[in-house]
Amino acid sequence: MHANKEIYETTFAFVYWFLHPSPQSPTLKLHEIVKEYWDGGHCWACGIVLLRSIIYPCTLVPVLPGFLDGSINQHNAFSQHEQFFISPYGSQAE
Repeated sequence: MHANKEIYETTFAFVYWFLHPSPQSPTLKLHEIVKEYWDGGHCWACGIVLLRSIIYPCTLVPVLPGFLDGSINQHNAFSQHEQFFISPYGSQAE
């Protein structure tokens, strides 16, 4: 157990930053977040944090446009979209 504690206290995670969540949507009952940018919008805000400071992971679901042209998929949705819902339902892959 001691070895695991040391790893936990010295392991870091690379994370992306998002702006504060919006109030809960009255229809979907979900909160929306938006990517945070540095450098005038050219560099997505990110950082390195201690793993123990992450309370829990959350599943993000992209806020999709009204019309989908088939170019968005599970591999590029994160880079293609700016806004996401915080999903309480877990991963769609589960």
